[in-house]
Amino acid sequence: MTGTDISSDLTAERTTQPQHADLNANYTLVCQNPARLQALTLDLATIAAGVEKVSVQWIVNGEQGARDWTPDSAALPLTAQ
Repeated sequence: MTGTDISSDLTAERTTQPQHADLNANYTLVCQNPARLQALTLDLATIAAGVEKVSVQWIVNGEQGARDWTPDSAALPLTAQ
């Protein structure tokens, strides 16, 4: 990992009612063999049980793509849709 940038409205003042909150995280990863990089495994459900969806965007070997990850997904394929 060569860089991170995380921002959130989770610290905003809340009422007693459950509300939606966003967490934005940007990670920069450098892979020594990107041709072999086929999928990303996200295990967020075990550390953040309330996560409903993660929108992922990537660039690998000059190709870009985007997908949504949900807790019932195993690995996130890094291939364009």
